Amino acid sequence: MWSVSAFIGANIVTAQVYWEGLWMSCVFQSTGQMQCKVYDSMLALPQDLQAARALTVVSIIVGLLALLISIVGAKCTN
Repeated sequence: MWSVSAFIGANIVTAQVYWEGLWMSCVFQSTGQMQCKVYDSMLALPQDLQAARALTVVSIIVGLLALLISIVGAKCTN
């Protein structure tokens, strides 16, 4: 889940594209450089981003649990 926004100044030399994801934010400059930074504090994040991160982790855990249960269940059927 990425939110992408662009900033173009008076000329193309100052163009920047910002990506904000669940785990980090990145800036791509028109010079070809890309800088990514992991968020410093979880408490400083907006509530919707905190909720999205929590739901992502919960969905991974539930998916792994479902996979484990399906493997065990498949062995019990003939």
